[in-house]
Amino acid sequence: MKKLFTFPNNKEMFIDLLTSTNMDCAITDEHELLIWEPCGDTPWACAHQPKPKMIEEFQIALGFDVMILKEFMAKHYPEVDVDVEFETHRRGVFSRFQEFDEYAYFEFQEYKKKITFDALQENLEYMGYALNFE
Repeated sequence: MKKLFTFPNNKEMFIDLLTSTNMDCAITDEHELLIWEPCGDTPWACAHQPKPKMIEEFQIALGFDVMILKEFMAKHYPEVDVDVEFETHRRGVFSRFQEFDEYAYFEFQEYKKKITFDALQENLEYMGYALNFE
């Protein structure tokens, strides 16, 4: 497996940056992994640097956050009917969820980061890469 470098190079700090379950990803010719949200600026645009040479480009797309919320609640709070309690047919689902239980909301944010990181690792392994943390 080819080792990839990330910024930051600390695993916990890197996972904390995974705030979206839908991301664009790229591997540069210098074996660096770049990630960004599809609706956001690319990393090289933010750093005002030229676009690096890309070896691979791919996406992580785990779906809508409401579907992930339903999956999370089914595992951790099966007694709660997500559609009824948080009115998933209307805007503001996550503010209603946060009001429902602040701790559960925090757990959900951590859950999203974990499944995103796991999906990222699976994609990289499939392509013959592994993340290199110090």
